[in-house]
Amino acid sequence: MLRLWQAISISLVLGALSLWIVLPNLSLKDIRTAIDDFDLRLIPLIVGLIIAWWITAGIRTIALASRVGSRLTLWQAVQTHVFGVFSSTITPAGGGNSFGIAFLLNRLGLSPQNATAVTVMTLVGDMTFFAWAVPAAFVLLTRRGLSLPIENLPLFILGLSALSLTASYILVFKLPLTTRFIAKLISFPLFRKLQPRSKIFLNKLGLASERFSTVSWTWHVGFHILSGLSRLLYFSIFIIILVALGINISPISMYSLQVVIHNFAFVVPSPGASGYQEVAMSYALKGQAPPGLLSATILIWRLCNHYLYFLVGPLLGGLAILTKGPIKPTDPSSS
Repeated sequence: MLRLWQAISISLVLGALSLWIVLPNLSLKDIRTAIDDFDLRLIPLIVGLIIAWWITAGIRTIALASRVGSRLTLWQAVQTHVFGVFSSTITPAGGGNSFGIAFLLNRLGLSPQNATAVTVMTLVGDMTFFAWAVPAAFVLLTRRGLSLPIENLPLFILGLSALSLTASYILVFKLPLTTRFIAKLISFPLFRKLQPRSKIFLNKLGLASERFSTVSWTWHVGFHILSGLSRLLYFSIFIIILVALGINISPISMYSLQVVIHNFAFVVPSPGASGYQEVAMSYALKGQAPPGLLSATILIWRLCNHYLYFLVGPLLGGLAILTKGPIKPTDPSSS
């Protein structure tokens, strides 16, 4: 992971540069004028959506922890989610999200294998959502006459969705088989020093993951509904910002556009996909609003969904580490 000041600096530079590339005639006066017209009455709604996203993601974490025999409070689950988001903002392509979640769960008392199993399922929930939501969003955008200037984009989306669904299936239903395969790989002399502890960890991870593969299909449906609701709240934040600035764009189109654009952020090698997010969104909306108004929208959006976590991530994560309490065991079969 990058140091915090490095991640903030890189994000700011890339964000400003990307806006200048798309809107070269932009002036700070235009941005200030647009921000002055922001409807302050909608700030509580934006804050409410952010908190609702945290709570929904936290409930999902509680459900996952329960399956491996641990009971998290809602506050602990929210802290875990926010710290995971913070970890994604300071790592290339947001790849640190899983590490942040696993780390904090372990600090809160989950064993390494149980924390990893919960983290893997969190990743599965997100991958499965994008696997079906991105093709659906692309079809909706196409029918509304909107398109992205990427050659062979439909084939790329279908291939990525198929890969995500395959990976999700393996992680949920074939993870014990995968861990045994990895255990065989590390049996070579080159990895001799890693073998004793790694084999024990992989064996326990396989056992922990079986609790998800054997649960009823109704549990999986509820899990994926929570994942979808979490993303609905997350993507709604930008829509309310548009409304607050007086930009009239179809909420469904705006939601679909965010789903498609966000999906590609996972391959951008900058902290939290900085630069890409600003370029993609401002380019997609170019011509829908004056440059100053559009830039103000992007800046407020990134403040809410990116820069906010440079502050609250370490704060809530630090509180979780300093005030950690024991995780109460539960009976997974009763969940």
